[in-house]
Amino acid sequence: MTIIVDELDRCRPDFALGLLERMKHLFDVEGVAFVLLVNRDQIESYIRAVYGHRVDARAYLLKFGTIFIDLPNKQANDFYYVKGNEDYCSSLLHHYGFSEKVKESRFLPCVSIFASHFDLTLREIERVFAIMAIYYGSLSRSYFTDELLIALLSVLKVKRPSIYNALSTGAISAGEFYQQSALDIMKIKNVQNLNFRWAKDMLDCCMMSDSEFKDATQSGDVVNQSRSGLVQMVDSLRMDRKTIIPTLCSHLDRFSLQIP
Repeated sequence: MTIIVDELDRCRPDFALGLLERMKHLFDVEGVAFVLLVNRDQIESYIRAVYGHRVDARAYLLKFGTIFIDLPNKQANDFYYVKGNEDYCSSLLHHYGFSEKVKESRFLPCVSIFASHFDLTLREIERVFAIMAIYYGSLSRSYFTDELLIALLSVLKVKRPSIYNALSTGAISAGEFYQQSALDIMKIKNVQNLNFRWAKDMLDCCMMSDSEFKDATQSGDVVNQSRSGLVQMVDSLRMDRKTIIPTLCSHLDRFSLQIP
């Protein structure tokens, strides 16, 4: 029989250690195995808090486990795109029920890329999807939006609120944004990165100055698909392109989410 215990590091220190000790003494029998999913550093800090800083916390914890395995947040190589992220994002998309409002083949790879680039935890990814679920749940069917910009803004709202707040007020230039977010030097190594390119081009269009936008459209630096998408968005919202991101942020801020 295998017993899995999770979230132990979120309990009170005395309760967490007491539970470990009881498990060891009562269930240390043949045929029973325990799998503990914990923040090991946090548990070791509990040990020092309860028994004093002179105690070898790592050695004490070894009394309760035979094998300790670290679960990495990223792959060992330099790929930013992580398949596991997309699988989890796909599950959340269907769990929150807004899959009919976005194009999955376009949306999911980009959300996964953003989640990996900004090093989101699974809990933070879930928070991002909760924000998007409320956004899409309150969205009029006739309201045009760009799902990739919404995904990026939702990630920033959770992980990089200072950047998000600057975007929402128009208080950040394109150069400052890319310097702080490092989105312009992202390493994308998957076949779907044209979708990411679309999101980045749309972001560029919305943040460029009038002279930069004129030069880009005349020189062809901004892809035609992004230009047509921008025109469609501006026509639908009946607003200046530079107010699009603040407007989208205002819709994302319509509800305040406090998820523990």
